Amino acid sequence: MSEESSSFAFLRPVYRNNDLPLSVRMRAASIAIPFEHPKLAVIGHVGEDGSFAERLARALARSGVKAIEHRPNEAQDG
Repeated sequence: MSEESSSFAFLRPVYRNNDLPLSVRMRAASIAIPFEHPKLAVIGHVGEDGSFAERLARALARSGVKAIEHRPNEAQDG
């Protein structure tokens, strides 16, 4: 599919057309915005050097930050 025949190529002239009602232009712009400005995201990549949890534990150990460990209260268990 060429860019000229894509739905995004159809929406662009709609939201740029000052002769159309603002509500129509705003709707077209809101639909098109993810294609013009992608969302920033954080992703984690786990390589061959262990699981994410193992890597996190090593990073915490290097930083000197103490993790809080949950210990269940035996009185609440029964």
